Amino acid sequence: MKNAPATFQRLIDRLLDGLQGFACAYLDDIAIYSQTWEEHLDHVGTVLGRIRDANLTLKPEKCKVGMAEVQYLGHRVGCGIQRPEPAKIEAILDWPTPVTKTQVLAFLGTAGYYRKFVPHYSDLAKPLTDLTKKSLPRQVLWSPECEQAFRQLKAALTQAPLLAAPNYNKRFVVHTDASMFGLGAVLSQVGDDGGDHPVAFISRKLLPREVGYAAVEKECLALVWALRKLQPYVYGRSFTMMTDHNPLVWLNRVAGENGRLLRWSLALQPFNFTIQYRPGSQNGNADGLSRQSAREPGDWGAPTTSVRPVGVQPSALDLGEGEECHGMAQHPQPGAVRSDSDMAMDN
Repeated sequence: MKNAPATFQRLIDRLLDGLQGFACAYLDDIAIYSQTWEEHLDHVGTVLGRIRDANLTLKPEKCKVGMAEVQYLGHRVGCGIQRPEPAKIEAILDWPTPVTKTQVLAFLGTAGYYRKFVPHYSDLAKPLTDLTKKSLPRQVLWSPECEQAFRQLKAALTQAPLLAAPNYNKRFVVHTDASMFGLGAVLSQVGDDGGDHPVAFISRKLLPREVGYAAVEKECLALVWALRKLQPYVYGRSFTMMTDHNPLVWLNRVAGENGRLLRWSLALQPFNFTIQYRPGSQNGNADGLSRQSAREPGDWGAPTTSVRPVGVQPSALDLGEGEECHGMAQHPQPGAVRSDSDMAMDN
């Protein structure tokens, strides 16, 4: 029986094979998204035909058709954006102070589900994740730093920005940053309104051996790690990398003097991107990336360097490093996610 969910998911995946451009499913929750009402009717009819041919049935009272926004897997999704389900955030805000390691893990598991909405989540959660080490006793020592992190995570979730659906007809911009103890990145696009719209936030803690890296190595690690996580979005298309660490602009020149940088430089070769430097005084931290006024990519008036793809497999980005868990908007295949969807069906 333990394989029943996986078996059912495989059935649904086969049912929707070839329809990934407008339909997706998690077990028995099928979402259909379209650009226009006429297109939506056609998409719904196609999916219903597949369900009928497979001799499956639907429960009418659980179906919602023609919705501009739906609740899906703990999120409110529609009109080209997604945000956390308000009821779930309320539950996190009402969470009592943990007193045991198990309770800390439960809180981190719940809050971490929405980490894709929180820039530098790993840095904020570090005092709490440190409490979960196996060497520490079951009863946690709740310090002022832990209380501050507990409150900051709750506040960050209440102020979480909306995430935009990726538009594969527009250029992606990847902002990366490395701090003393963590890595962070923001995937964004410039919208029709000229604003910088975040698509995904990702972050992780530095491993003990990485904490001692030089600044340029940490910044390069952030770049390589970010592209590894965001590969489903950016692989095979031209995009822009933004960094506040000027030496990365000249990565191809400095890499030969450092074996680690040379290895990472080779791992970047499958990607077609331009690195642009933006001073930290203008860049701010990752928290500000989703709120500042955006300018056109390439309008920073700063040095740039281009990296063109060569015959290196994307698997070269597997650094073999044990990472913390990560969060991002979703893992789409190119063309599989449509932006600005205003019609949906949730079963």
